[in-house]
Amino acid sequence: MLTSGKIPRRCRQPAPRPQVPAPNCRREFASSIESGQEPDYETIQGEPHEIKAKNINPYLVDAPDIIPVKRTTPLSAALPIVFGSMPNDGGNLLLSPEEKDALMAVEPQAEKWIKPILGSVEFINRQDRYCIWLADVSPRELRAMPAVRKRVEAVRDERLKSSRVQPPMSGPGIILVKHGCGRLM
Repeated sequence: MLTSGKIPRRCRQPAPRPQVPAPNCRREFASSIESGQEPDYETIQGEPHEIKAKNINPYLVDAPDIIPVKRTTPLSAALPIVFGSMPNDGGNLLLSPEEKDALMAVEPQAEKWIKPILGSVEFINRQDRYCIWLADVSPRELRAMPAVRKRVEAVRDERLKSSRVQPPMSGPGIILVKHGCGRLM
């Protein structure tokens, strides 16, 4: 309760601002919406001119009311997307630039199997990342690269521990997932 009769400074209302009339284009825009007309501009700095709108849709353009609906099934006979591509390697086949350089120092013959990879994280953050892509490696070549072979065995162990359906591990052509991961460049 205030005893002095004065309003504390923090509770005072600011002085009302003088009313400034809106620029002509705003008034024209407001009146044109009410009359079913849509203003158009030749250039961004140009004066508005009216065009008769047959229908102003939810996207605020003169077009039919076409609104996308939520779907859980594909429009065509294509297979539904259940799960996107993602690495299923336990981090053993994806390499940072530093990991790539370290592997190259130990296994220079692995260079032809290391490819740049571009996933969403790399694209958005402009990061370099690499993938050991062994889709066409021969058993002889894989045996000649012990450091890479060790990574392949770690992938196998990781996948055996998982309860998910796994891509085939038969043969030396091990890849990240059945359909790859990200986009190889």
